[in-house]
Amino acid sequence: MKNLLIVIIGQLLSDRKQHNEVPSHVLLLELQKEVYSQIYSALNELEVEGKIEIGHTLNDRWIKLK
Repeated sequence: MKNLLIVIIGQLLSDRKQHNEVPSHVLLLELQKEVYSQIYSALNELEVEGKIEIGHTLNDRWIKLK
């Protein structure tokens, strides 16, 4: 998990540098948004592959392995 965070932070910093954005650091909120995006994308792929099931509860979603 630590290595994944380092990679994501590096990607976000690289994007900021390419677009000449300052300051040259990543906010925790930006990191959270990117991590959540990647998690949801991976969960959707796993569901399509038939490896997990995802459903809805009243306030959240449930996930279980098939």
